[in-house]
Amino acid sequence: MQCPCTPTQLYENCCKKAHLDITNVETAEQLMRSRYSAFVLANMDYLYKSHYSKTRPKKGSVMK
Repeated sequence: MQCPCTPTQLYENCCKKAHLDITNVETAEQLMRSRYSAFVLANMDYLYKSHYSKTRPKKGSVMK
């Protein structure tokens, strides 16, 4: 599967690494690309984990 953030890359070689372990994210660009991919793939758990803790919505209240 192509990665939503960079269609020239495979998902497994791109954002999947971040989605499996957020500590793999090293730059703001990687974070934003991984969040975009998570949104496209409806990976709400990752979107929650990657949201700044002081401003993130309560779990379960994100878009339904």
